[in-house]
Amino acid sequence: MKYSKCPRHLFEFMKYLLPLLLGLVLLTACKKAVIPAPLTHKGVWQATSFQVKDSIVTMDVSNITLELKNNSRYSFVNNIGQVEAGTFVVSDSLLVVTDTTLMPSVEKAMQITGITADSLVLRMNFGGKEAWMHFAKKHQSQ
Repeated sequence: MKYSKCPRHLFEFMKYLLPLLLGLVLLTACKKAVIPAPLTHKGVWQATSFQVKDSIVTMDVSNITLELKNNSRYSFVNNIGQVEAGTFVVSDSLLVVTDTTLMPSVEKAMQITGITADSLVLRMNFGGKEAWMHFAKKHQSQ
């Protein structure tokens, strides 16, 4: 079978038509997937408990807050109202903060061991002992 009798522009047209039709079929066949919003560490977090090794510490954690802002800045208020602030970065499961309120600045790393839309668990070193701080996300009033 010789193709010389068909006009050359018909072959050119068919060369582009097939991928176009295939693309249209794929687009119409795909259902719109509902993708949940990714979990984010950013926001204002209120401490709910503090655990050192196997025991829950009895200190009042209601004043402890951690704010992680969109501009990679953070602020932390401890249980006696002292404030630390600076920059942060999340790398894999590590939250690394650099407290720039001190000179020289101090860098600390904590492991994010749990995160949901409304909870955060950080594993850290507290006085040479393994510790975990549990947080609940504070929701902004509307």
